[in-house]
Amino acid sequence: MILFTAIELSETAKCALCDVMENLRSIGVTGNYTRRENLHLTLAYIGESEDVENIIRVMNNICVQSFSLNLRGVGNFGDILWVGVEQSDVLINMAEELKRELRAVGFEIERRPFKPHITLVRKASGFCLDDILVPQVEMTVRKITLFHSHRVDGVLMYTPLYVREF
Repeated sequence: MILFTAIELSETAKCALCDVMENLRSIGVTGNYTRRENLHLTLAYIGESEDVENIIRVMNNICVQSFSLNLRGVGNFGDILWVGVEQSDVLINMAEELKRELRAVGFEIERRPFKPHITLVRKASGFCLDDILVPQVEMTVRKITLFHSHRVDGVLMYTPLYVREF
């Protein structure tokens, strides 16, 4: 199974991001748009693993607390277009602790610095970052989720396997 941990977005955040994607389409940005159901903020990409038990144990043992998450700005990693979030030490510390503890129990988690973002379009072309407006949206994060990434009839699905509420 392909696994990752993430923050699920509020309905308000998803609506705002869908509006941004609709605007991108209207100005001619092409690419593979993220489906509304798949919008999330990845904390740790785990990759191929069947060891759900150890991941859940790590999720339950890390120090977490609720915090505000604010959509803020846009950017890209090559042809991946994303929306960012306002700087949050709580978010950064939680993600880094999660990755560190997953590594400690044997998972090969990437070591590059955490860059919180929500992917909108993969293989994007025809965009200018200056043309993209992101509405101010604030949500409270009270849980993290372990997802299984898989395809059903060719459609990418992210199925929740476990939710840690706090």
